Amino acid sequence: MRGKSLIIATAAAVVLGGAGLVLAGGFGGGHGHGAGMFGHRGTGGMLGRMARVLHRLDLSAEQRDKVHAILDAARPQFQAHVEALRTSRQQLSDLSPAKFDEAAVRTIAESQAKEMADMIVLSQKVRAQVYALLTPEQQSKLAEMRQKMQQLRQCRESVLGTGDAE
Repeated sequence: MRGKSLIIATAAAVVLGGAGLVLAGGFGGGHGHGAGMFGHRGTGGMLGRMARVLHRLDLSAEQRDKVHAILDAARPQFQAHVEALRTSRQQLSDLSPAKFDEAAVRTIAESQAKEMADMIVLSQKVRAQVYALLTPEQQSKLAEMRQKMQQLRQCRESVLGTGDAE
C-alpha cells in the first residue's frame, strides 16, 4: 500500500513542478471519510503538497474529476517504471562486491537511466495535461506560487547552503 501511495505521490508532485510546493490547507470531499482529493489520508508527502496547491487554485468539481482521470490513466505507467527501478536496484544489490563486474553494472545503470527518462517524460506529459485544465487565472496564480517557492528555496539555500559542501 505504501508503494502505491509513493507512486501516486511522485506523479502528483511532478505534475505541479516538484516537491517544493508546500502550502497550507487541505483538500477534502467525496472520497471517503478523512481522505483527500486523491483518496490519500492526511496531508503529508508530495501528494499532500499537490492537494494543497490544487486547493489553493480553487479547482471546480469538473477540474478535479479531470485531474483524477489524468492521474488514474497515468498510474499504471508510473507503477511499471517504479517497479522496473526497484528491480534494477535489487539487481545492483545482488551483485557481488567481491568481484566487480563493470559490464553488469553498466547494463543495470543504463536500464535505470532509461526508466528515469521515461518517467520524467511521463511526468511532464501529465503535468502539461493538468496545467491545460487550469483557467488563465489559475495558471497565473500557480506561476505566482512557484515564484514564491523559488524565493523561499533561494533564501533557505543562502542560510543553510545548497548541500554541495564536502
